Amino acid sequence: MSALKADKLPLPINPANSPLSTKPYVAGGTHYDATWRALCGDTFFTSTDGGEENSRTGLDNKNMFRRATEDDLSSIQAWRKWIAGQAGHGMRQPPALKDFPSAEEHARVMAADNAVRSAVLSRSFFQTDTGYLGLGTGATPSHELFILLGSRTPHLLRSLGEMTVEGKGMKKVYMLAGEAYVPGIMDGEIIKRVVGNEGVGMDADGLRKAGLDVQELLVI
Repeated sequence: MSALKADKLPLPINPANSPLSTKPYVAGGTHYDATWRALCGDTFFTSTDGGEENSRTGLDNKNMFRRATEDDLSSIQAWRKWIAGQAGHGMRQPPALKDFPSAEEHARVMAADNAVRSAVLSRSFFQTDTGYLGLGTGATPSHELFILLGSRTPHLLRSLGEMTVEGKGMKKVYMLAGEAYVPGIMDGEIIKRVVGNEGVGMDADGLRKAGLDVQELLVI
C-alpha cells in the first residue's frame, strides 16, 4: 500500500487531457472517477429539509449528507481549479464569495470544499497493491486493507505478527488503524462479485465455501 496526504493526490485540473480519465479502475469505471469520489468520501453535505434522496440523518433528525452523484462532478472540478490557485498560501481559508465571478460558482466550490474538508480530516489518500484507491485514517505503507464481517466500512490494519490463542492455536494479530472509504467495495461488491446478491448476510463458513478468502484474525 502507498499513502500520501490528501492535498497531494493526483486529481488533474484538466481531466480531459489526463490519462486518468480513460485508465480503467480495478472495480469498474475510471481512475479519475474513483479518485474524485475517494477525495470526498463519495458524500456531499445536503440541505436540512429532508428533500434529497440517499441522504443520512444526524442526531437532530436533519439530513446531513448524501451520496455524491455525477452532478457533483462539476463542483469537484471547479474546486480543483480553485485549489490550484491556493498553493503556497499557508493555512487555506474557505472559498470567499469575492473571489468568484458569480454566487453560483462560489456555491459550487463551497459545496465541494465542505465535502472534501470533512472527508480528508485525519485521513490519507492511499492505493493498495491491487489497485484500489481510498481514504483511510492514519494510512501508511505498513497497513493492509480488510473487510471485517459485520462492519459497515472497510478497515486498515497493521500486522503485529502471530501469537498463540488458547483454544485457537496460532493466529495472525493486527492492530486496528481505522476505517476507510474505498470506491468499489463499499456496498458489498466483492462478495456480490463472487457469490452474487445471495452472499450478503452469509456467515464466514458460507463465504469460504463460495470461494472467498475469509480469515480469522485477532484485532487489537
